[in-house]
Amino acid sequence: MFLKDSLVTFNITTQGNTHDLVNISLYIEGVLNETKTISGISNETVFTKNFGTIGSKEWYVESCSNISICSSIPEKSISIQEYIENNISYSTESYETKTEQFILNTTIYSGITTSSATFTYDGTPYSSTKTISGSDVLFTSDVTIPLVTTSGESKEFYWTLNLDSNLYNTTFTNQTVYSTLFDLCNATLVTPFLNFTFKDESTNGFINASVPLATFSYYLGDGSVTKTLTYTESTQNTQYLFCASPNLTLKINPYFQYEQSPNYPQRVYDPGITSYTNTITNRVLYLLSSSKGQYVTFQVVNIADQPISSVISTVSRTIGGSDVTISSGQTDSAGAITFFLSADFIYDFLFTKTGLANFESSFAPTLTEYTITMTGASSTINNFFQGINYWILPSVQSLLNDTTYSFEFNATSDYWDLDSFGFALRLANGSIVTYQTSTFEGSPATFSYDVNNQSIIYMDYFWFTNNTYTNATRFWVVESTAYTSWSISNFFTDLSAYLDEGFFGIDDFGISIVVYIVLFFSIGIMSYKYGINSPILLSTMVFAIIFFFDVTVDLIPTISGVPNLPTYLSGLVLIALIIKEGISR
Repeated sequence: MFLKDSLVTFNITTQGNTHDLVNISLYIEGVLNETKTISGISNETVFTKNFGTIGSKEWYVESCSNISICSSIPEKSISIQEYIENNISYSTESYETKTEQFILNTTIYSGITTSSATFTYDGTPYSSTKTISGSDVLFTSDVTIPLVTTSGESKEFYWTLNLDSNLYNTTFTNQTVYSTLFDLCNATLVTPFLNFTFKDESTNGFINASVPLATFSYYLGDGSVTKTLTYTESTQNTQYLFCASPNLTLKINPYFQYEQSPNYPQRVYDPGITSYTNTITNRVLYLLSSSKGQYVTFQVVNIADQPISSVISTVSRTIGGSDVTISSGQTDSAGAITFFLSADFIYDFLFTKTGLANFESSFAPTLTEYTITMTGASSTINNFFQGINYWILPSVQSLLNDTTYSFEFNATSDYWDLDSFGFALRLANGSIVTYQTSTFEGSPATFSYDVNNQSIIYMDYFWFTNNTYTNATRFWVVESTAYTSWSISNFFTDLSAYLDEGFFGIDDFGISIVVYIVLFFSIGIMSYKYGINSPILLSTMVFAIIFFFDVTVDLIPTISGVPNLPTYLSGLVLIALIIKEGISR
């Protein structure tokens, strides 16, 4: 059996008797097809033919000698068949850089060798894989659709089969390819992906903003090809809505400057590469009035004081009971980044870079410059903080004893898929109060707990992304409500504690001088105003004041290693005066 249009070879061996053979002829379907001249008694002759039609073909050969005696072989038959092109599976429409699978399903008759098939798309050949099931042969080729010049272009493709060393082309087919676009929503782009609105950081009210510069680098296909949208808008608007076409998931790297000049200085939204879909992502961006803030520069260095560039820097704080991102960006080549912040608010600062340990801190930026030192190497290959938004309750900095609080950890992700997240509530002695988890983004893990008289409460929170465990710790100091009201005793007790810590920069000699001044003015005022001049009464007042500062509030430093020496000396003087007064009477 042979395939149509393939080469069929006839090998004929002839043998004469005593006369030489002079020719041999090939007859097909009873019609002379070709004659070849030969000589000698024995000969081997080859005929090659190509059949353009299918079916059974009858043939025979006839040889003649030099004395015109001819003989022939009995008629034989060969079968000419055609492989069956069952169907070609593909999408009639696609978009640039998408990976498409093209499938050719054919039926090949037994005895035909199918060695390979080449897939040609828009003039470029691609290899394929072959799967055989009985007489059916399946060829599959995965192709990344190339970029198009005009959206809606038609691209031609076909298969080339290698059957019995002969090449056969399938029918030529076309596919429509569209451009991948991301831009401000308009009549063409109507599938919303990303929406920006703006709020005043102080009042939490909505405001308008302009866009000095915005760039969106979006990644196509496997990420090896990118396109960039550059956008500016000087008019202040309430929102900026961006759309994409076709309807697919895009990884986008936004860099979005926004301001309301001159009332609200510029800030930047730069979260890094994030996945967006046609489920619209709303981003509220916060601006701070120029009268309520200042520019704060952070210089990020390593332990050798060398600047670190491209550090992802995020500033957030609690507004309306939720942690929100205030501004974000990356350090420049000098390791610096500047934010416009208020000294009246406590912000959370997070600095991350692959290969270094994260730096995280919370404080009110009262200075205009800070140095951030990032230390230690990290084994993390991927940044699993990227695109993670999380909220922790209670949002206060400290807790009150004997009070029940709702502890909550909630997380969502714009980049990684969250497998699960949660937290463990831990006491100062290491014991675990509870372990809570959640597997739904935006559905928090919660637990209510009475902190009793604990000194500190730890929350070890975590999330699983890409089969990777990422964790961090938040803690609250539990304050006692006892002795929180004002009294003279509490005042001096706290004053003594502050002095012991050196809060006021006063040494032991300075404290002694302060006590002497209090003593001098107290006795002087009492003597001047009330006419008190009795030695015993004045000595009693001196003893009482010294006893109060030395014994009651323990403010007077120890002299020569003898505890309460001033009290003993003033007491001896008082006793001596009493004895002297008694003797004189």
